[in-house]
Amino acid sequence: MDIDRRISSFYRERRQCLRFSNHRYNNILRYQESALSFQRQLDDERRRRQDSERQNKELCSKNQNLQLHIRWLMDQSDSGVEWKRSIEGRCSQLENTNISLYQQNQELTCRCTKIAAENRELNKNYMSLVRSFQVTDDDSSTIYKRLLGLRMSIESLVQRAKGTNSANMIKGVAIQYLRDSGLLQEFPIGENLLDAYHMSIYMETAIMKILNDRLFKKPFACIFDPNMGFEGIYEWIKTRDSKMAARWRQQMCLLTAQDANTFESKREAEVKRVITALSGLLSTVYPKAEITPKTTKLCYEAFDLNYAMFGLESMIYPVSTPRGTPFNEKTMTTPQKSNPAGSVSLEIFPSFQDSDGVFYFQPKVWCL
Repeated sequence: MDIDRRISSFYRERRQCLRFSNHRYNNILRYQESALSFQRQLDDERRRRQDSERQNKELCSKNQNLQLHIRWLMDQSDSGVEWKRSIEGRCSQLENTNISLYQQNQELTCRCTKIAAENRELNKNYMSLVRSFQVTDDDSSTIYKRLLGLRMSIESLVQRAKGTNSANMIKGVAIQYLRDSGLLQEFPIGENLLDAYHMSIYMETAIMKILNDRLFKKPFACIFDPNMGFEGIYEWIKTRDSKMAARWRQQMCLLTAQDANTFESKREAEVKRVITALSGLLSTVYPKAEITPKTTKLCYEAFDLNYAMFGLESMIYPVSTPRGTPFNEKTMTTPQKSNPAGSVSLEIFPSFQDSDGVFYFQPKVWCL
């Protein structure tokens, strides 16, 4: 029984040992599998770490290359900024130069426009060029003074010729001359009532009428003979182009002035003709007067004045004041014993005006 129990116990223990061994074996297998699995995990982790390290190295290398490239780009950027600044400076300089050149071009354009306008004006108004040759040194102010001087010379000549209390004058001869010349027509005072004062202003009128008819109303006579037809040519040009006519007239004055011998001979001939007419009047009215030098001086003075007025750009010529015109102290002048509230009864010395209406010399009139 003991043996059986022992055997049973042995077998039981053996079975238990087998179960324990199997259990331990299974545990060992499980441990081995776990170890193998862990080993595989370690190997995988090692490979991942190696891959990560390799990737890190590649990334570091790329990062270094990228940093080098960035530094290169920064260097290029700095040089680009400097180049840009240089270009901007050059552009600014070119803009300033362009502005300066534009301003110079504008100034030159203005100057060219002005010069072109001046050239057109010079070509259009050639008479200003003719004036530059100094055909005459006179202008409006000197002409006014010379006309005033001529009027005073006529007054002085009459005063010198008549003598004290008109002792040198033959009144009947004077009245006959005035009657024949038409100066006494429509005069409000009868011939028998004319006194020494009236005769004096009438003789001034007669002298000026001779100068007017033979010189001032025939300005071409100071250059050409009337029968040469130049006055007709001038009038023909004037009706078509007044500026061209003035230019042609001044050019003739210039050419005449440059030919001293011809001009002087023409001057002498015209003055002699006027002296003859004046002397014929004065010698019959004032036979006892010695006035030849004053008469000669007056005629030369009138001729030179006529030539000067004819040679101006705007020609100055005499203009008559009609009888019956109310007296105007602003535009007329009178001698003594004239009625300032009356109207013109006698024009002693005509007014002188220019063709542009700028120049005006007051007429000397006697009013009643």
